[in-house]
Amino acid sequence: MAGLSLGSAQATDIAARHPELFSAVGVFSGVAIHLMKKIIDSPYRFEAVFMSAGDEEKEILLGINEMVKEFSRQGKDSTPKVYEGYHEWHVWRESFRDFASLVFQKEEPEDES
Repeated sequence: MAGLSLGSAQATDIAARHPELFSAVGVFSGVAIHLMKKIIDSPYRFEAVFMSAGDEEKEILLGINEMVKEFSRQGKDSTPKVYEGYHEWHVWRESFRDFASLVFQKEEPEDES
């Protein structure tokens, strides 16, 4: 589940309410702290929690940094990314590319020998 801008809050809300249905959450240029705390406190472990923003989105970056620290304190992984720019499409395109690469990793076939 992923979203950008206001959609990132909606994606976070859906993932927080139904963590049993999703293995990853991507938050591009937004961070709903109260919803991220629900994800952190969830007994379900997400395989990927990706948070990104443009380097000029100062308030969002503060929230992301706070959440990264909280995930770490709880022994859970998260992936923060910062891209050049503000609240704009090229930041979200790069965010999606990196999130998709994280979620859709090619699995190596097991050696049968």
